[in-house]
Amino acid sequence: MNLRYTCTALLLSAAPVSFAAAQDVPLYCDAMADPEAYALFSDQAPFHIDTESGFVITKLDLQTDYALQNDALEILKLLNENIMEREGVLALVIPPSRSFALEQDSFDTMMPTPAPYSIQSAFNNFSEAINNLKRNGIFAPDLGVIVRNNSEIRNDFFLSGDNHWSPSGALTAFTALANLLEENGIALGDTQYDLVGFDEVSQVGAYNRVIASVCNADPSSILFEAPIFERSETASTDLADILFSDSEVNSDRVVLVGTSFSNGGGTDVFRAGDSLAFSTRYSVSNFGVGGGSQTSSIESYLFLKSEREATSMLIWELPHYQFRALSRSSLSQIYGAALSACSPGPFTLNAQSALDNEWGDIEFSGLFLQDLLELSIPDMKTGVIQIEATYADDTRFTYELRRNDRVAEDRRPQTWRLFLSDPLAAPFSDTQNPVKLRIRAPDLTTPVQMHASACSSQL
Repeated sequence: MNLRYTCTALLLSAAPVSFAAAQDVPLYCDAMADPEAYALFSDQAPFHIDTESGFVITKLDLQTDYALQNDALEILKLLNENIMEREGVLALVIPPSRSFALEQDSFDTMMPTPAPYSIQSAFNNFSEAINNLKRNGIFAPDLGVIVRNNSEIRNDFFLSGDNHWSPSGALTAFTALANLLEENGIALGDTQYDLVGFDEVSQVGAYNRVIASVCNADPSSILFEAPIFERSETASTDLADILFSDSEVNSDRVVLVGTSFSNGGGTDVFRAGDSLAFSTRYSVSNFGVGGGSQTSSIESYLFLKSEREATSMLIWELPHYQFRALSRSSLSQIYGAALSACSPGPFTLNAQSALDNEWGDIEFSGLFLQDLLELSIPDMKTGVIQIEATYADDTRFTYELRRNDRVAEDRRPQTWRLFLSDPLAAPFSDTQNPVKLRIRAPDLTTPVQMHASACSSQL
């Protein structure tokens, strides 16, 4: 089976179909047999490779714990509620561990010694994490079950020699998402997309670059087949439809935020956005950021009010290793971006000061009603900012805001926002919001000017 069969089967059948992936041909050389050969080129070494298929496993694939901390889950729920209040839908699409594509005995033969890693245990923990999202009202298809329970999908969901899914894996994932949404009464769109052909593409991903370095080869020689989808030109010929339909002005659409799985190397090389459009029958805007942190893509989108007003679904693609790293800190940065900016008013407090790599106070007199901090730092649009919040019960929490330059400049937020409230504190209690803030930017070498505002997002 190959990708052409997959897409043809999908187009001809309304029933669920199995998917096959692009038949990528990975690099291979004798030096790859040494797991330690990769240490010079990657902090994910050792690499373990099946010498027959070229299938790669690294430290990233050996995660076992996927449970979000309670404080992180509470903020994710707040983000979901914020989007639902705008009559939108939030869904997470989480590519699972590559280890799920292997049987335990095959996996063990790839390791120099029997590994203390149980694929079944990791799989069970992943599924429980997905089920926990669903129990808390967040849509997320269980791609672990889909990969694990179908041998054709299992063999072809991922590229053999790289860390990403294949185009077929993306198509499988977003078809599963569309099915989940429909099962829960979420209407899909009515825009038809046609499969018009295939092309051969190359993706120089993280694993590919390392393998090419070990083999002293050109990673662009790794090619795989990807489908080409185009919006159908078919139009209604009914006069009433033409006169009264709102299809030309309908703002409903889907936004895809995510990582290099959605936008690798600045292009949608795995056809993630196209597969999402094909599956949901909506127009898709792809905000994916290859090489960005887990916050980069979704934060840049949430800051753009005009984009949010035109969105009916927000689909967040997040690989399993980035999902498990979601924290109170990263989600407070993301949720802060979803809240309205601080504007002058009776509950807004302002402070002007310099920011440098030493801890300094943000001079506010009591922040009991304030749960949103907004920073304007004209000379610092990327980097790391640390904020230590002290609450009325003397507990402290250090937030770390992160941005890198992978976000396109025209989409890069002009301010920094952070949700300050303790998600586990009783609502409207004295201990919910901080009474003291300290701030620093550890990587700054010279001070920069900063204007800070704190306000209540509830007003």
